[in-house]
Order: sequence, then C-alpha cells, then structure tokens
Amino acid sequence: MKKIISVIILSLVVLSCSKVKKGEFLISGTAKGIENGKSVVLQTQDESGMMMIPVDTVKVKDGKFEFKGKITEPKMYSIVFPEMNNGLSLIVENDEVKVEVYKDSIQSSKIYGTYNNDEFYKFNLDMKKIGKKVDDKLKGMKATYDQAVATNDTVTMSKLMAEANTIQQGQQKTYSETMNAYAKDHPKSFISVLIIESMFRAPDADVKKIKDLYEALDSDLKNVKGGKNIKKQLDELATAKKNPTPQVAPQPAPQVK
Repeated sequence: MKKIISVIILSLVVLSCSKVKKGEFLISGTAKGIENGKSVVLQTQDESGMMMIPVDTVKVKDGKFEFKGKITEPKMYSIVFPEMNNGLSLIVENDEVKVEVYKDSIQSSKIYGTYNNDEFYKFNLDMKKIGKKVDDKLKGMKATYDQAVATNDTVTMSKLMAEANTIQQGQQKTYSETMNAYAKDHPKSFISVLIIESMFRAPDADVKKIKDLYEALDSDLKNVKGGKNIKKQLDELATAKKNPTPQVAPQPAPQVK
C-alpha cells in the first residue's frame, strides 16, 4: 500500500512540475553568441499550405528565447532569424521542445525534448549524410570538369555531365527508399505522416504502398490533419477506380458547305 501511495505522490509531483498545460506548447531555445535584441520569428504554413505566416516574434535575451502558445495537434513550424537570413524547422506539439541554436550553422541546430523532435533531428542527420556523399562525389569531379571547360573538351564535359546526372538520380532514389523505410519502421512518428502524404506527389506513386503505410500508422496519427488528408486521397482514388470517367467518343467536325 505504501508503495502504491508513493507512486501516486510521485506522479502528482511530476504533473505539477510540468511547464506545459494541455493544449499548449512551449519552445525553450538557447542561442549562444547571438546578440541581445535579435529577432526570432516562429512561423508556419497557412491553411492552403502555399505560404509561411508569422505566429509570434520574440527577442533574444541573455542567449535565450522562448515561445508559448496553443495547439490542437502536432504541426511543422519554423524558427527564423530574419537579421541572419536563416532558420530551422521543428515539430510543435503539446509539450516542451528544446532548441540549441548554433550561430554558425543554424540549420544544424539541435532539436530535442519530445519523441517526434528527437526522431526529426536523427532523421535529418541521416538525410544529410546521404546528401554529403553525393556532394563529395560531385566535388571530386569538379576539377576534371573545369579542366575540360578550359580546354574545350566537349567529350569529357558531356561524359561528366551524364555521370553527374546519374549520381543525382541515384541520390533521389536513395532519399525515397530511406523515407519509405522510415515510415514503415516508425508508425508512431509524426514524420511518417509527412512522408506518406508526400508520396502522392510522386509521378509514379505506389497507391498500394501508401495504403499499407497509412493503415500501419498509430491511430492518433490517423486523426491529425495530415492523416485525414491521406485517408481522403486514398478514398478518392478508390472511388475513381470503381467509377472511371466514361470516355466520350470524339465527334466528327462539322462539314462546311
């Protein structure tokens, strides 16, 4: 009995110490080296998904900044430093997200504190590794290409351009395979919703794969805006398949007498 009471008391203490109430979010940021008074803007996409709109603006003070607000479900946001013309992305949700801003490499800043943001940070690192491998290969070809340009060696230039194109196509394939594998292995991650939703935009979209990944998602994720959008698009495709638009035979052009 004493043990049970102790657990209950401990749970109450943890809850009472929480900085974030239900339906709210908190972003706690450190920005060492960034001067006091520098603006920090929190922004997100509008309802159309076409434009970024500012949500709040604060100032750096003693190397720190903080955003608070209300939220109903996880959503992608950006933290932007307008005077430095740079920023970073994060997932805002009903919890405290911590951000360590690296002044000289803002897009590489550390984001942590919640499951989704821990995953987002690791996911970005993996994607950057893929990009770096390709960049290293292309940089290794640059000296040879520059020499070919200098000597007007069109044969070598054409060969290198074709090789670079093949490398970049391989990069896109690796990106796609990595994202699909992530969505399959992480059904509880909000990132998986974003990945599955983006798969509809591929010219060779695999509807069966999209459906399988969607059905494996955690039930909570199926109820966020992105999850509902995936379901809607799948339903529309299924309806279109059952009821294809009838083909109208072309009518002959009228004869002019």
